[in-house]
Amino acid sequence: MTTNPKRIKIKGIKRIKRIKTLTNNEKSVYHVNKKIEELLRKQYFIELENHIFYTLCTCWFQSKNLVGFAHFFKLQAEEEYYHSKKIIDYILERKIKLKAIGCSIKSTLGDLKDPKEFINMSYKREKNNSRNFVKIMKLATVNNDFHLQNFLGWFIDEQLEEERLFENVLKKFELLKNNKDIKDIKNIKNNSYINLYEIDKDLGKRKK
Repeated sequence: MTTNPKRIKIKGIKRIKRIKTLTNNEKSVYHVNKKIEELLRKQYFIELENHIFYTLCTCWFQSKNLVGFAHFFKLQAEEEYYHSKKIIDYILERKIKLKAIGCSIKSTLGDLKDPKEFINMSYKREKNNSRNFVKIMKLATVNNDFHLQNFLGWFIDEQLEEERLFENVLKKFELLKNNKDIKDIKNIKNNSYINLYEIDKDLGKRKK
């Protein structure tokens, strides 16, 4: 019985196409979108920048003998470093190349000069961080990257806690009447409903 050469050729082409389709499907499951890669790399450096910022805050408050604030920011700096470590571990796990990007790590505290300004700036940083993670989550959802969605869920929950943390401290300052520059702490009236040293004492109780 003679085999039809044309039929064999057609079957071979179909088989090759089927193999290529499987390969493409596998790539869609494990491959990380280029835009997501870029945002993850950027977020890694942002977490490091926050770590340095909170460390500088710690030093500033320590120099003013506000040990409660110093303790509070020291723990926050440790949190940010832990966040950066989680992200870099994930970057390595997904085999994403860690390229150098134009993220400048600020080495100064700028014009910050009193405790409330430090807390307010920190609150803004955490809100920006929350927006960053939500943006990455949206891209992960569009690209059906379920592994990344699971990873980001922890950060989104964490950011909610971080925002509430600084928001609660800001509420304490709302109760502080006649809030003065750090140089004029001793001039705060004794009849203030709550004073700066009471906030300092409260922040010193932070556990994590």
